[in-house]
Amino acid sequence: MNGIYVLATVCCEDGDQQREHLHLARSCPGTRAPHMVLERNGQRLCTCVLFGEHVVLLTGANGTAWRDAALHVANRLGVELVVRRIGAGGDLVDVDGRWPSAYGVTSTGAVLVRPDGFIAWRAEGHVAYPERMLEAVLADLV
Repeated sequence: MNGIYVLATVCCEDGDQQREHLHLARSCPGTRAPHMVLERNGQRLCTCVLFGEHVVLLTGANGTAWRDAALHVANRLGVELVVRRIGAGGDLVDVDGRWPSAYGVTSTGAVLVRPDGFIAWRAEGHVAYPERMLEAVLADLV
């Protein structure tokens, strides 16, 4: 079933409204994470295999600040979280170059995906205090 979750476990971006038209809401919090082909250690995989057991934070190639902040916050809150960096120097390669446009982020952005494959939160790019932001978001998810 296609649709948008409008729940407390979905954190919208500043100024982001739950959209009436699903084609406009693609990759927004509350929608299913887009499927795309990635590569890890020379093996191709679909993004859907990344979800199912834990909360997953996907970051761009330059999302090291998000990764570090997420790991600290998850440890402090006792949240099982997996972080995957997509792009040059990351643990996943974006085979078709679709990661930024498919998920609505830049190389410094991040997306938090719930175990059910729905986007819980998204930051288009880097923010001044990623740890504070992620703490608020993850606290709402648990």
